[in-house]
Amino acid sequence: MRGVKEQPSVSAAVDAAELKWPRADEAWQAVQWALARDPDVGPAINSSGTLRGFVFDGAKSIGLPTVEVIYRVESDHILIEDVEFRDSNMLKLEEHDHK
Repeated sequence: MRGVKEQPSVSAAVDAAELKWPRADEAWQAVQWALARDPDVGPAINSSGTLRGFVFDGAKSIGLPTVEVIYRVESDHILIEDVEFRDSNMLKLEEHDHK
């Protein structure tokens, strides 16, 4: 398992997201958890595979935003370079089934 670090602009975006979405912190923790345990979870953006992207699909019905990150795989940690939080288009399965 690797440590996860973030650029200052990413920290600011996370803080802003926590003011907009009630469960933004949970979504952010899920992203960090996934990256720390599987650095190759997202597809490579560059030829060496060190720059990658990852999307965590949230759930609109429970206030969980979608989170998209660009991250760099370093020798001893993951560095999150950029993040975007946005409203999710996903609904809980039970809500989708009843519509």
